[in-house]
Amino acid sequence: MVENTLSANVKTLAFFNGHGDDETVFGHNDQPILDKDNINLTKDKIIYALACNSLVKLGPLAIKNGAKTYIGYNDEFMWVGDPSKSAVPDKDKNSAPFRKVCHTLIHDLLTGAPVGRALEKAKFEYKKLIKHYGTSKDNFGDAPSIGLALSWDLLSLNLVGNATAAF
Repeated sequence: MVENTLSANVKTLAFFNGHGDDETVFGHNDQPILDKDNINLTKDKIIYALACNSLVKLGPLAIKNGAKTYIGYNDEFMWVGDPSKSAVPDKDKNSAPFRKVCHTLIHDLLTGAPVGRALEKAKFEYKKLIKHYGTSKDNFGDAPSIGLALSWDLLSLNLVGNATAAF
Protein backbone atom coordinates (compact mmCIF):
# COMPACT_ATOMS: atom_id res chain seq x y z
CA MET A 1 0.00 0.00 0.00
CA VAL A 2 2.73 2.49 0.95
CA GLU A 3 4.73 1.55 -2.12
CA ASN A 4 1.69 2.09 -4.37
CA THR A 5 1.07 5.49 -2.80
CA LEU A 6 4.69 6.62 -3.10
CA SER A 7 4.90 5.35 -6.69
CA ALA A 8 1.67 6.93 -7.87
CA ASN A 9 1.83 10.14 -5.89
CA VAL A 10 3.63 13.06 -7.46
CA LYS A 11 3.41 15.01 -4.22
CA THR A 12 6.75 15.72 -2.66
CA LEU A 13 5.99 15.19 1.05
CA ALA A 14 5.61 11.85 2.82
CA PHE A 15 5.08 11.39 6.56
CA PHE A 16 5.77 8.08 8.29
CA ASN A 17 4.71 7.42 11.87
CA GLY A 18 5.85 4.08 13.20
CA HIS A 19 8.62 2.18 14.89
CA GLY A 20 12.08 2.28 13.44
CA ASP A 21 15.67 1.24 13.55
CA ASP A 22 18.76 2.41 11.67
CA GLU A 23 17.62 0.91 8.38
CA THR A 24 13.82 0.53 8.50
CA VAL A 25 10.56 2.27 9.34
CA PHE A 26 7.95 -0.24 10.51
CA GLY A 27 4.19 0.15 10.32
CA HIS A 28 1.19 -1.93 11.35
CA ASN A 29 2.12 -5.26 12.97
CA ASP A 30 5.79 -4.24 12.71
CA GLN A 31 5.81 -4.78 8.96
CA PRO A 32 8.56 -2.84 7.14
CA ILE A 33 7.10 0.08 5.20
CA LEU A 34 10.31 1.89 4.25
CA ASP A 35 13.72 0.26 3.93
CA LYS A 36 16.62 -0.28 1.54
CA ASP A 37 14.40 -2.33 -0.78
CA ASN A 38 11.97 0.52 -1.53
CA ILE A 39 13.93 3.64 -0.55
CA ASN A 40 14.18 4.54 -4.26
CA LEU A 41 10.48 5.52 -4.03
CA THR A 42 11.49 8.57 -1.98
CA LYS A 43 13.17 10.16 -5.01
CA ASP A 44 12.33 13.88 -5.27
CA LYS A 45 10.37 13.76 -2.00
CA ILE A 46 10.65 15.34 1.43
CA ILE A 47 10.36 12.61 4.05
CA TYR A 48 9.47 13.06 7.71
CA ALA A 49 9.79 9.81 9.67
CA LEU A 50 8.61 9.89 13.26
CA ALA A 51 10.42 6.63 13.95
CA CYS A 52 13.33 5.76 16.20
CA ASN A 53 16.82 5.83 14.71
CA SER A 54 15.77 6.00 11.05
CA LEU A 55 17.88 9.09 10.41
CA VAL A 56 21.06 7.12 11.16
CA LYS A 57 21.30 5.03 7.97
CA LEU A 58 17.93 5.16 6.21
CA GLY A 59 17.97 8.97 5.97
CA PRO A 60 21.35 9.16 4.21
CA LEU A 61 20.34 6.22 1.99
CA ALA A 62 17.19 8.11 0.97
CA ILE A 63 19.30 11.14 0.03
CA LYS A 64 21.70 8.92 -1.92
CA ASN A 65 18.66 7.58 -3.82
CA GLY A 66 17.37 11.04 -4.73
CA ALA A 67 15.17 12.17 -1.83
CA LYS A 68 15.27 15.94 -1.33
CA THR A 69 15.33 15.85 2.46
CA TYR A 70 14.88 13.28 5.20
CA ILE A 71 13.75 14.50 8.63
CA GLY A 72 13.95 12.00 11.43
CA TYR A 73 15.45 10.93 14.72
CA ASN A 74 19.06 9.78 15.06
CA ASP A 75 18.26 7.99 18.32
CA GLU A 76 15.22 6.60 20.11
CA PHE A 77 12.08 8.73 20.01
CA MET A 78 10.87 9.08 23.59
CA TRP A 79 7.42 10.03 24.79
CA VAL A 80 5.35 9.73 27.93
CA GLY A 81 1.80 8.50 27.68
CA ASP A 82 -0.98 7.83 30.11
CA PRO A 83 -1.76 4.09 29.85
CA SER A 84 -5.35 4.70 30.92
CA LYS A 85 -5.86 6.85 27.79
CA SER A 86 -4.28 4.50 25.22
CA ALA A 87 -7.67 3.89 23.55
CA VAL A 88 -8.30 7.65 23.25
CA PRO A 89 -4.89 9.22 22.51
CA ASP A 90 -6.36 12.68 21.86
CA LYS A 91 -7.38 12.79 25.54
CA ASP A 92 -3.91 11.81 26.78
CA LYS A 93 -2.50 14.99 28.31
CA ASN A 94 0.92 13.39 28.79
CA SER A 95 1.41 12.70 25.09
CA ALA A 96 -0.04 16.07 24.02
CA PRO A 97 3.31 17.94 23.95
CA PHE A 98 4.85 15.29 21.69
CA ARG A 99 1.89 15.51 19.31
CA LYS A 100 2.17 19.30 19.38
CA VAL A 101 5.76 19.28 18.12
CA CYS A 102 4.90 16.79 15.39
CA HIS A 103 1.87 18.85 14.32
CA THR A 104 3.98 22.03 14.31
CA LEU A 105 6.52 20.45 11.98
CA ILE A 106 3.94 18.94 9.64
CA HIS A 107 1.88 22.15 9.53
CA ASP A 108 4.92 24.20 8.54
CA LEU A 109 5.93 21.68 5.89
CA LEU A 110 2.41 21.61 4.45
CA THR A 111 2.23 25.40 4.27
CA GLY A 112 5.40 25.54 2.18
CA ALA A 113 8.03 26.52 4.73
CA PRO A 114 11.56 25.43 3.84
CA VAL A 115 12.42 22.21 5.65
CA GLY A 116 15.21 23.80 7.68
CA ARG A 117 12.92 26.57 8.93
CA ALA A 118 10.15 24.07 9.77
CA LEU A 119 12.68 21.99 11.70
CA GLU A 120 13.91 25.01 13.63
CA LYS A 121 10.34 25.96 14.51
CA ALA A 122 9.72 22.42 15.80
CA LYS A 123 12.91 22.60 17.87
CA PHE A 124 11.80 25.97 19.25
CA GLU A 125 8.49 24.34 20.21
CA TYR A 126 10.42 21.58 21.98
CA LYS A 127 12.37 24.22 23.95
CA LYS A 128 9.19 26.06 24.99
CA LEU A 129 7.61 22.81 26.14
CA ILE A 130 10.76 21.75 28.01
CA LYS A 131 10.72 25.04 29.93
CA HIS A 132 7.01 24.64 30.65
CA TYR A 133 7.35 21.08 31.95
CA GLY A 134 10.47 22.04 33.90
CA THR A 135 8.44 24.48 35.97
CA SER A 136 5.06 22.72 35.97
CA LYS A 137 3.43 21.30 39.03
CA ASP A 138 1.38 18.23 38.40
CA ASN A 139 -0.59 15.91 40.65
CA PHE A 140 0.91 12.70 39.32
CA GLY A 141 4.61 13.58 38.97
CA ASP A 142 4.71 13.14 35.19
CA ALA A 143 6.16 16.58 34.35
CA PRO A 144 9.83 15.65 34.99
CA SER A 145 9.53 12.56 32.78
CA ILE A 146 7.82 14.56 30.04
CA GLY A 147 10.52 17.25 30.21
CA LEU A 148 13.28 14.64 30.01
CA ALA A 149 11.68 12.90 27.02
CA LEU A 150 11.14 16.23 25.24
CA SER A 151 14.81 17.15 25.84
CA TRP A 152 15.93 13.81 24.45
CA ASP A 153 13.76 14.19 21.34
CA LEU A 154 15.03 17.73 20.77
CA LEU A 155 18.59 16.40 20.64
CA SER A 156 17.62 13.51 18.36
CA LEU A 157 15.54 15.35 15.74
CA ASN A 158 17.48 16.42 12.68
CA LEU A 159 17.61 16.26 8.90
CA VAL A 160 19.85 15.21 6.07
CA GLY A 161 19.66 16.59 2.57
CA ASN A 162 18.44 19.94 1.33
CA ALA A 163 17.33 22.23 4.18
CA THR A 164 15.91 24.75 1.68
CA ALA A 165 13.56 22.24 0.01
CA ALA A 166 9.88 23.06 0.36
CA PHE A 167 6.56 21.34 -0.37
